[in-house]
Amino acid sequence: MNSTVKKMVYGSLAVAIVVGIVSILDLVMKIPFGGQITLDIIFLVCCAIMGYMGFSIKREQS
Repeated sequence: MNSTVKKMVYGSLAVAIVVGIVSILDLVMKIPFGGQITLDIIFLVCCAIMGYMGFSIKREQS
């Protein structure tokens, strides 16, 4: 796998993890976004999709 592709895949996985953590914190403690449940659920769904895609590409390119 090309080093640029590796960096993009790992970057997308890192972003998915960070956004997921922030969304879970917002659901529990209502800190970053003021506890907007709809926004948090949409973020978590997007994180799951982005994480799955990054993991799938990583596994395919190995």
